Formats: sequence, structure tokens, C-alpha cells
Amino acid sequence: MKLIRFGCWTLWCLTAVLLAGCGDQYPKDWPRPAGSWWSRLGSCPDLRGDYGDMTFRFPSQFGMGSTMDRWSANHARITQAEDGSWMRVEFGLTAEGLRAARGEQGVDEPSFQGVGHTMVLRESDHYRCSGGWLHSLAREEVDGDSMRYEELRFAKDREGGLIASETTTREQSIGWGDSPGVSLGRGTRVDWQRWPPREPNDEAEVRKLEGIKVQRAGWINNGRSVPTYFSNFYQKPICARLVRSWRIDGQKPIVTRADEMRRSRDEVVPDVSCPTDSGEMAPLMTTIWQVDVPDPDSALGDYRIEWQHLGQVDEPWQVHAIQDVRTLPIRDTGR
Repeated sequence: MKLIRFGCWTLWCLTAVLLAGCGDQYPKDWPRPAGSWWSRLGSCPDLRGDYGDMTFRFPSQFGMGSTMDRWSANHARITQAEDGSWMRVEFGLTAEGLRAARGEQGVDEPSFQGVGHTMVLRESDHYRCSGGWLHSLAREEVDGDSMRYEELRFAKDREGGLIASETTTREQSIGWGDSPGVSLGRGTRVDWQRWPPREPNDEAEVRKLEGIKVQRAGWINNGRSVPTYFSNFYQKPICARLVRSWRIDGQKPIVTRADEMRRSRDEVVPDVSCPTDSGEMAPLMTTIWQVDVPDPDSALGDYRIEWQHLGQVDEPWQVHAIQDVRTLPIRDTGR
């Protein structure tokens, strides 16, 4: 009898532990959730802010992004409609991520893994709001491979961090050896996540790293032209073109547009375009031009690269002169 009682008591304890899972207790060492009654946008909590430690997993929690994504070292700037009807999440690189994109990361820093795209989420399509939380519809009573997503909700804490609580359930059983398992019902697990506010000085560090870079290949094609790499290390699109002047008066310069790669569009930000004689280069994009070595007997003169930020058509073009392509720094093919 004692053995049976012990066995039953053991089974009861295991059942209680498994069914309890991790519980839903809020991490003790985290700032407490912020009260949302005074900081709402419509029925939704005010999640506006700039958050660090963002990875590719965040878009997937709203059913967006690609399963092939593996980017990290990002931050996310969240803006919302005054009535909470839409939320725009704009991903960008932190200083660590931009150093890696430039091929200048430190010894202990990871290589560049990509940058997230801007996404626009809409109430009723991607989320709903209740009880001071924003609930992702992509993780609401949805069956996964081996579990069921019951709820995923977001709010802010008292120190300005973004927090999330994800509840999942899984069928649980217990068995001994080859005996059939005994069902213990569904166990519940609650996982908490936190994205801290972006470091205050990170934006200034990013601004120091942003810019354009011009490099050349380490060879010359047929003794006359050199592949020349023009890279946009700004986190916004630019318009760019390669211009070559004539040594003959009255001749229009030869203009070659940058390879066209447009950024992702959304319905919140108005669509703008580059001038027709230039190409739109997305952030972190590189275009390749063939630039001839100088020939004093040619009627064609020097090259220059002209570029400007997208949408700033009234601003003067920035100019990078190339008098002799052979003097440009050689591109490291390992980057």
C-alpha cells in the first residue's frame, strides 16, 4: 500500500509540475509593466519608441518576414497612428551592425547578417488590442508543429522597454519503459521577452559610420578599364550616377545610372523617385561601373560620381571625383 501511495503521489507531483509549465510569473529583475490607461492610442497601448537587440524573430511573431532571414544587430523604431489603427516598424542597423556591413567589425563582433525591412501592421489584420496589451493575431490560437500558440501580447515597461508574453500549450504524457504513456493533458508555458530602449549614443555612432565608399578591383580589364564599386552605407536610399565629361566644348557628358534597386514601399510613407538620369540605390547596396584608366589622347575627360539622398531633389548633388581610377583603394574580396 505504501508503495502504491508513493507511486500515486509521485505521479501527482509530476503531473502538477508538467501542467504548471513555467507559469506566467513576470521576471522579478525586470522593470514592471507600465500602466497603460494614461498612454493609449485608441484602444491600443502606446508602443512608440526605438528598441535595441532586434533580430529576425520579431517580424515572424506577426506572421511576416522570411524563414531564410537570420539578421541581427538591428534596432526597431515603432510609430503608431493616433487612433492605434496602424503600427509602422522600421528596422535599422545599430553601430555594431553597420560596422559589420562596412566590413570593419571588431574581432569579437559577428559578420554582417542583413537588415530587416520596414513593415506596416494594421489593426484587425495583424493585431487587436485589449486590456492594455497589443495581441498578435498570427499567434492567437494557432497550431504549430508540436504545440499550440495560444496568445502573444505586447506592452511597454516603466523604463521604456518593449515587453512580450507568449503563451503556448503542448500535449504531455508520462510512461515507464515500453508501457503506454499516460496522458497528463495539455501543459501551459509562458515565455517573456524584452527589448530594451536603444542605447542613447548609438544613433550618433551610426551617423559617424554612414556614408558612401568608392573602391576598385585589383585588376585592369584589357589594360584599359577597372571595375569600380560604389557602395551606399547610408540607411536610406540614394540616387546615383556616373558622369564622364568631354574635353570638347559643347558636348553633353556621358551619364550612366546606378544599378536600380528600390527600397520596400508602404502605404504610410509617400512614394518618391530619383531623377530619370540616376538610379535608386537601396541602403547597403553596391553598384559596379567600368571606369577607364586616363588616356591623354582621348577626347573623353575625367569621371565623377554624383549622388544625393532620395527625395532631396532641391539639394545640390554630392560629387566624388575620379581623376585616375588606379589610385582608388582596392576592394577586399574577402568582405
